[in-house]
Amino acid sequence: MTAPTSDLKIDPAPTVPSAQERPRRLFYDDYRGASVSVIVPVHNEEDAIVSLVQQIILVLKGLGRPWEVVIIDDGSTDGTLKCLEPLEVKVIAHPYNIGNGAAIKTGIRHACGEIILMMDGDGQHDPGDIPKLIEQIGPYDMAIGARS
Repeated sequence: MTAPTSDLKIDPAPTVPSAQERPRRLFYDDYRGASVSVIVPVHNEEDAIVSLVQQIILVLKGLGRPWEVVIIDDGSTDGTLKCLEPLEVKVIAHPYNIGNGAAIKTGIRHACGEIILMMDGDGQHDPGDIPKLIEQIGPYDMAIGARS
């Protein structure tokens, strides 16, 4: 008895183009009109969150580009979620506190913007710095603000 033959053809493994074959990147990408997602993890921030979000929205509206604010409530037990209801934001609520790092990861997963910016929910970051951070994207892949 002979083994059955098959018409199955196996393609060779794809190859990575050489440096000479890849297109040269002459200029950085243009992010002037790129959409922005501002991620704000919060936990029991009912006293500060409304003012902070209003300031963020005011700054984002002045940018002239698509934007969203993504609030991740990390299991707050105060009135944080209730305070966010009338605001122009996307809210994701964790059922219990799982930590700031997890809240940031949740925010990144739900963000739709081409540029992602993270701010703390207690107001320690100035929303007025958003344009300064965003203008660095393009020449740089990441911009980090530091207090002085």
